[in-house]
Amino acid sequence: KIVLELSEKQLCLSAELRSKEKIAGDWTVELAENRATIDQHQKTIGQMKHSLLEIDAELVNAKASLRSEQKFRTKCENELQQKIEEHQSKIMILETQVQALGIELEGRECELERLKETN
Repeated sequence: KIVLELSEKQLCLSAELRSKEKIAGDWTVELAENRATIDQHQKTIGQMKHSLLEIDAELVNAKASLRSEQKFRTKCENELQQKIEEHQSKIMILETQVQALGIELEGRECELERLKETN
């Protein structure tokens, strides 16, 4: 009877051991799959970080280019404003000269009229 009980216990333990070995095997497969997934995610993260660095470098270059373009634009605007002011000043001088010549012309016309009248 003791041998029979031991034999049954041995069968139960063997079945339990096989069950645990199957579970351990399943977990080993699952762990390997998880490691593969983690490795793939880490590879993807590495690629994304690299892409992010490239995008960041492009952004730095774009900002530098924009600053350069803004400086050039400001320089051009200042030059144009200076030319406008110079032309406005010349126009005012010419208008003053035209007025002076107009007054002088009127004076000469009056003088000419007087000369005609005296002749």
